[in-house]
Amino acid sequence: LQFLYFIDRIKMDPRVAEYKDEGKKCLANSDPLRAAEWYSKAIAITGDDSILYGNRAECHLRLRNWDKALEDSMKSIELDPEWVKGPYRAGQALAALGRHREAYDMYIRCLCNPKADPSSVLDKIEASEKGWQVSLSQLPVLGRSLTATEGFLPGADVLSELPLISWSNDPATYDPKLVALCKEHGVSASSGPIGILSVANSLTAYQRTFLSQLCAPEIDFTCPLTVSWLNLASHISSVLPSLYSDDAYQTAALLLSVKCNTHRCVQKEGVAERGGLFRLASKLAHSCSPNLIYQYKEDRVRFTACRLITSGAVLSFSYRGELDFLVRSTKERQKELHSAFLFRCGCERCQETDFTRGIRCPTTTCTGTRFWEGGYPAPGADRPKGSNWVCSTCSARCGDDDMPLKVEEELAEVLDSVETAPSASKYAVLKEAVLKAEQVLGTHHWIYGLLCKRITIYFRSMLQVNSDSTITAQLATAFGSHYLHFLSRTRVYSYAPLVACHFCATLASSLESDKLSDVPVYQADKIVAFKEAREGLLRYCAPLLKATYGSEDSVTQKALASWERHSLGALPQAPRHPRDPEGLLPSPPAIIGLFAQWEAEVVKLAAN
Repeated sequence: LQFLYFIDRIKMDPRVAEYKDEGKKCLANSDPLRAAEWYSKAIAITGDDSILYGNRAECHLRLRNWDKALEDSMKSIELDPEWVKGPYRAGQALAALGRHREAYDMYIRCLCNPKADPSSVLDKIEASEKGWQVSLSQLPVLGRSLTATEGFLPGADVLSELPLISWSNDPATYDPKLVALCKEHGVSASSGPIGILSVANSLTAYQRTFLSQLCAPEIDFTCPLTVSWLNLASHISSVLPSLYSDDAYQTAALLLSVKCNTHRCVQKEGVAERGGLFRLASKLAHSCSPNLIYQYKEDRVRFTACRLITSGAVLSFSYRGELDFLVRSTKERQKELHSAFLFRCGCERCQETDFTRGIRCPTTTCTGTRFWEGGYPAPGADRPKGSNWVCSTCSARCGDDDMPLKVEEELAEVLDSVETAPSASKYAVLKEAVLKAEQVLGTHHWIYGLLCKRITIYFRSMLQVNSDSTITAQLATAFGSHYLHFLSRTRVYSYAPLVACHFCATLASSLESDKLSDVPVYQADKIVAFKEAREGLLRYCAPLLKATYGSEDSVTQKALASWERHSLGALPQAPRHPRDPEGLLPSPPAIIGLFAQWEAEVVKLAAN
């Protein structure tokens, strides 16, 4: 208590107020050097006054002492994070030092402060945006979207941003009446728009303006999701009367625009996930052939180049973060995007022939594959009755009625449900499904590809049970080869190289053993060829994984470990586009033979 009394006496020392006033007069008289001396005298008496440090930072700014201005500004922020002039002056110092990206973060903090004057910040934040080498452009189909103002190599840090508005996605922190209302109308309380309702009353004027300028999806009254949100919007005023107007349509449009532009921005153990809206990142476009990979760490989102980006290119990432989404057919991707975000993707890949939905040509004498041509109708619209299926070999055309679409639908349901199947029956379900997919749909279909991937994962999990099983390791490798061949045949390697990159790293790192050369599945010459091919693929995937995910990522560590074990040399500075694996990987054995050998091994183990 005596110590605290002593500290209070220092704080009330009349000299502090006197020196502070003298410093203020000197600044008013354009004498920042003398003003800094007065503020230093005051700080010597009381070292925990954020305003004194902030004012001395202003003196250093006028004297062009950028480093000292930054040091005092950061001390001011440390003492009082809520004082708006602390981050504002730190931003000025950082910008003067050429550290525009850090300056941008400081100005974002200012715009989140209700005491800030947005007009004094906006010019500076727009100037600091150049540190990201991106530009906000009005594009014909995409609207206001980000484009690159310079080229980026794979692994380059394109954008890393703090949220302009953030909220908890934990419904336990919301008003119980709001949670009950969401449940009543079939809307998830943990979705982004609901979270923003919990902070809406504390938004600054600039944040509200930013919300009103978000790109909103078209309201489709035939979509069950839209109807649910409209019903919720019409009742929100009964729970939170001060938030929005009584116009349910406008409220629903605003909530849906928040849903379509929100990013997750916290990934920390023990901390609830948060959603956020971002000044730049919320303007990024979606693409099914993305050039950015999206990650979130603690308080910010980070976008990294996952392929070569040229100056002027539209910056894009996959709104559906799962890599398997990019393997699915255009029809499936469009359906998922419309269901989750109420829009149809217009990217280049979606306009081309759907190469991940190839089905065996029904012509008896043809061994080719028929692909859907000409794009798909909007979800819920009638299917075209023309001959949209075209064979790549015999050029024959047909409509839906001549294709096995019923089998396709059944296998898609199996694929979606197999993850939750009991472990005892999973093998039988996968075997029946992949054999049927190969026989009826063929090896150019996304269902066949993802079934091969699921079987690879299944056999890898079996290795954890019996790590000495030679045939299990070989089967995992064999089905992994089938999946890699599928990615090559369907051009996924070109559209989304990270899909193959990530899978290859996982596969290669899980099967580092001499068991691969103990034969029964692969012949000895194929084992040598596969090992050479795997090393060639690692030459690409290890550098890109390191650049994209960072060296701390578990999959990256496995790839780098494989890289080092094979003595492949130093990592290249600029990872190249992946080589097409056709010709590199040996042709995998027939699927039916693989299952026969596995079942024989199981019988043998059971007998022992």
